[in-house]
Amino acid sequence: MSDIVVPGFKSSELIAELDKVFAAYSADEKAKLVKQVNGVFQFVIKNAEGKEEVFTIDCKKEGTVVRGKGPVKADAIITIGDKDFVELAEGKLNGQKAYMSGGSSHPELTASVCRRLGIPPGQAKLSKFSNHETSVEIKESVRERDVYIIQSGCGNVNDNLVELLVMINGAKTASAKRITAVIPHFPYSRQPDVPYKTSGAPLASLPPATPKYTSNTTTDQQQDVGKQLARKLVEAEKKKLTPEYRPWVARSGTLIADLLTCAGADHIITMDLHDAQFQGFFDCPVDNLVSRALMMKYIRHHIPNFQQAVIVSPDAGGAKRATAIAEKLCMDFALVHKERRQKITQKKDLMLVGDVRGKECILVDDIADTSYTITKAARMLRDHGALKIYAIVSHALLSANALENVDASAIDQLIVSNSVPQLQHLSSPKIKVFDVAPLFAEAIRRSHYGESMSLLLNPRYDLD
Repeated sequence: MSDIVVPGFKSSELIAELDKVFAAYSADEKAKLVKQVNGVFQFVIKNAEGKEEVFTIDCKKEGTVVRGKGPVKADAIITIGDKDFVELAEGKLNGQKAYMSGGSSHPELTASVCRRLGIPPGQAKLSKFSNHETSVEIKESVRERDVYIIQSGCGNVNDNLVELLVMINGAKTASAKRITAVIPHFPYSRQPDVPYKTSGAPLASLPPATPKYTSNTTTDQQQDVGKQLARKLVEAEKKKLTPEYRPWVARSGTLIADLLTCAGADHIITMDLHDAQFQGFFDCPVDNLVSRALMMKYIRHHIPNFQQAVIVSPDAGGAKRATAIAEKLCMDFALVHKERRQKITQKKDLMLVGDVRGKECILVDDIADTSYTITKAARMLRDHGALKIYAIVSHALLSANALENVDASAIDQLIVSNSVPQLQHLSSPKIKVFDVAPLFAEAIRRSHYGESMSLLLNPRYDLD
């Protein structure tokens, strides 16, 4: 059998290509698809002697075609071209063993994920008491079932977070086998877990709480040693309160992780954490999905002549993400560098590293909240001669008057994911949305069946 080259990771295209291969193998009959479960396809075909042979294609295990019913030596390798992997999702969740529900933050995304996985949203009553306390009542049995709760960190963030905690605890109390919190946009992930200096750089060590006791302390025998020590302690306390260190900053990252695990979460699925180190705060497994492949797919299919455009990172923190996209798509790269001054009162200077004159630019960022960063970067790109400016963002919160700022900015088109609700933002002609529901549906399916998640987590893979 020869190797198979598939133009897309869709079952229809896969079967069409296999028909051609099997036709050469046995011109008399076509291969018959006898089983299709969770990305595994099983075909039966008669060989030249008239005997039936079984071919199994396991798309979860690097796309191998094996002759026979078991995992034996591969006869051929499927080479995936476009890799629109999320369209496969032919395998559905077992509704008897899995329960999926969502909070009130993003019901549209919950419905879309459930539809793709072939199960209805779980019955749950979400309400508030007259004093605005959250009330959750799960209306069906979840005993010994895998429970998936979808809740995004947007809108009324604190209310949604408490609602998620109560839902998790309710499922735990109801004897759920395993509880997975699916949080497309993770709340509080931007807040540092270590105190910061006013200049923005983290400080690793705490100033000493007490002064070092040296011989100088007792040089003056006529002065009371206790007063000297008290004075030294006061001076040490003053040093702790200088702008160099802010010990009163709450460590929100650890707190949110502890709340979720204490409520009963056994597993977390999220996407594009602002800081990947945030995963280290949890005592349970965390799968941080990457939307980079979906971004690249949108760029390839919706931006004309994208090869001549320039990928731009609006700050140094997102340079790694932007360069990965630029390298994968064979595009040029530029960086807007934010030069920080020592004094907080001084304005931060922006510098452009790279050539954008006469070219289209694509800004890539993970979060757009006030939209200040991307709009300022877009203005700089326009001042340096950029012809057209796109911006593509994983989580577009667009708080306060951010949407008005985008409309009035140099950005020609803002492409955002639906990790948070975008319905009200579509009133702007500049807003375009790409769907992340297939990504989360595939992650949930793989998690439920114990399959590898590496294809969805490793940014080195080209999932497009």
